[in-house]
Amino acid sequence: MNKFLLFLAFASFALLACSEEPAPTHAELCAKTPITKECLVGRWFLERVIREGSEANDPDCNRTDNVRNLTFKANGEFTFEIGNNETNGLWKLSDKGTEIMEIECRIGACADGFEKVNAKISLKNSELRVAADGFTSFSQCKLEGSSIKLVEVFGWQGAK
Repeated sequence: MNKFLLFLAFASFALLACSEEPAPTHAELCAKTPITKECLVGRWFLERVIREGSEANDPDCNRTDNVRNLTFKANGEFTFEIGNNETNGLWKLSDKGTEIMEIECRIGACADGFEKVNAKISLKNSELRVAADGFTSFSQCKLEGSSIKLVEVFGWQGAK
């Protein structure tokens, strides 16, 4: 009987030790630095556009469309839906710097005027912030004749 109980205890311990650990949550994935691809993959919602160094919404760039979704796919593609418009392209984290995302637009408003952009990305208070010189990376807001850097602020919507 004692051998059976000892065997049962050992088998239970082995089963627990070999069981898979739960997958990390999105917050855990995004707590790592530098920002990882695993943190970015999924759907984000454009909450607002701000001027660099400010937390106030930029009155010239904020949209009221209900649809403002940015989806990063693990295969390196992205889709940005704003209102009735859709932009598609490629993205990757750059080898040039840990906070740089290389964006290449294929279809949509962002393909007019530029093809590739290096945007600075950061996470602040669980918000994804994307900034590029002179214009925004996805929503294509641009302040004419201005050297102000605009920052798109996205909130996490979930895996897709």
